[in-house]
Amino acid sequence: MHRWTITVVVIGLLAAGCGDPYAKVESPVGDMTNTSYYGQRGSVSRPNARGEMVAYEQFAGQFIWADYAAPWCQPCVPQTQDVNAVDNSYGPEVVFITVMTSDMGGYGDPATVATASSWASRFGLDPGRVLAADLTAMTIPKNLLFSPEGHLLFEKTGQMRAAEIRDVLNSYMADWREWKENSKVADWMRFGDS
Repeated sequence: MHRWTITVVVIGLLAAGCGDPYAKVESPVGDMTNTSYYGQRGSVSRPNARGEMVAYEQFAGQFIWADYAAPWCQPCVPQTQDVNAVDNSYGPEVVFITVMTSDMGGYGDPATVATASSWASRFGLDPGRVLAADLTAMTIPKNLLFSPEGHLLFEKTGQMRAAEIRDVLNSYMADWREWKENSKVADWMRFGDS
């Protein structure tokens, strides 16, 4: 009976996402004053379109806008074009990364360096910032914004246009700076408060 209980607990923890290296990336925005939300950027390294290993933590000190895409995803095409257009307006303050979740086969067909390279070439993206991943079950397009310290500030599944991306960046970056410099907490930073 004792081994059965342990087995059930372990299966329950695995089903809840414990031990999943991507679980932190999927966390909702939370109370910025709660240190459990610190370090939400993933530390998993993935190959870029050049075959070099890249992890979000390499961009500590910069905002990161990550969009997730795949070559079979029709809304990912205008999404990528809009992200690329916005990328040029923020300079080094914001790092824009595209994560290819799968190849043309979709579910069960992980992205490769060739997938990332093809996407980077097709849209004129920096090949160093287009990554290949095995996230074939992820719903895309997906967008994430991380603070320079790794807080997950914003998350949206679904296509976003350039104007929406700029609005999110401007608003969340301003609120984050205000919190960092003056300890002023924006409403969206109080996730879960009553």
